[in-house]
Amino acid sequence: MDRGNVKYHMQVIRVGPQVPSFVESGVLIFFGSQAPIELADSAIIHDGGGLLEEIRSGDYIMIDNNLFEITAVGHVVNSNLANLGHLVVRNTGKLQVDKPGEVSIEERVLPEIRVGSTVQIVHGK
Repeated sequence: MDRGNVKYHMQVIRVGPQVPSFVESGVLIFFGSQAPIELADSAIIHDGGGLLEEIRSGDYIMIDNNLFEITAVGHVVNSNLANLGHLVVRNTGKLQVDKPGEVSIEERVLPEIRVGSTVQIVHGK
């Protein structure tokens, strides 16, 4: 993927023990390395840098080599990601999110998330 298209880049540094059950239900919860300890068990902790450009519907999230189209973005997603490294992703394919801090992506099986996995948000077409 051309780095010029990247809006946000992160590498996974810790996977909480509850994450696999969330992945099975179609939910990914990301937090930067400063995540509150009480949330760490259910979160994917990452070393993400700054948000280079706002995330919008039609962009893509790439998890390792798996590309998913973003179908909806809640109104606090960009500030949460920029300030806390916090992002909630649901693979519902909905065109509207249920909560303001969520991103909806196309409805497909999510890949396994491991320490060392890379996640990027990139420009859409």
